[in-house]
Amino acid sequence: MPAAISAKLYNCKIQVKPAMSSAAILIIFCAIGFCSIVAVSLVNQRQRRTKVMRQKLNHMRRRVNELEDLVTAIDALVESRAIARLVNDEVINLLRAMLQLDHSAGHIQASLNAAENRATDLSQEGQDRQLNRLQESDAQIARAQHQLTEAGRVLRRQHAKGNLSIEELDVFSKELSWAYLLVGVISTVAQGHKALNRGNVVNAHAFYKKAQFSLTQSQHADPRRYRLIKEIGDLLQRRRRFLSPDLMPETQYNPPETVPAGSNGPGTREDSQPA
Repeated sequence: MPAAISAKLYNCKIQVKPAMSSAAILIIFCAIGFCSIVAVSLVNQRQRRTKVMRQKLNHMRRRVNELEDLVTAIDALVESRAIARLVNDEVINLLRAMLQLDHSAGHIQASLNAAENRATDLSQEGQDRQLNRLQESDAQIARAQHQLTEAGRVLRRQHAKGNLSIEELDVFSKELSWAYLLVGVISTVAQGHKALNRGNVVNAHAFYKKAQFSLTQSQHADPRRYRLIKEIGDLLQRRRRFLSPDLMPETQYNPPETVPAGSNGPGTREDSQPA
């Protein structure tokens, strides 16, 4: 009898032991599978964050490039350097935000250093520089005027952030609108000068009249507008050969002060009346 009981107990052990081993293996496999899923999820999340950060940095880099081009353009189009300096401030803020996203990017730090040096240069209002509102084609005129409009958007964003008072915004907006007007006027007068230099008086007068019409249609309150209207009228009446340098410092196409001997073109300043 004891032998039979022992045999039964042994058989029970044989049957139970494999069952316990299978459960343990199953638990181990489940734990491994769960850990693998967690690891893969963490890797995917990290890759997604890296991808999002890279996309954000690329977008910010493109915006920085656009604004840097805008700084250069505005500094050549607008008399006051304060507007270009404000646009450059936005470049600096963007680069600092980029550095927070990627501390190891040496090229971002280099760009930030260049922008800060540029800010120092733009702070020097009295520095000699050459304004150039003269554009060679309608496409270039449109681009320059678009850049002036974009600068206005930047200033309005600065005002919305509290970095610019409403009074400052009004002053700078008037400067931008004046530059917007001058880009078209000066470029058109320059086309008239080029036509006059070729001896084409009819085309020259057409360009001068177009420039004068733009000024008369404008409602800008800058007193120089009236001077320009008068001096372009003098061009049409042959009382002058070119505009005063303080109104149009872009002198590269100015006709000669006197008419060459034998020319049928307009007279000198002394030829106050048409022939």
